[in-house]
Amino acid sequence: MSRNDEQTKLTATFLNTIAVAVIVAGMIAPLFSVLYGLTTLTQIKFCSLH
Repeated sequence: MSRNDEQTKLTATFLNTIAVAVIVAGMIAPLFSVLYGLTTLTQIKFCSLH
């Protein structure tokens, strides 16, 4: 395997990890907001696909 292939794999893994972290933070932040009383469930706007 060439050095370029290995660097490409590491870059892809890094970007994938960052993407997963952003998605998880976007899911957990509203949960903690409700748990700590900073907002209510009715104030949270959920995305709809229609």
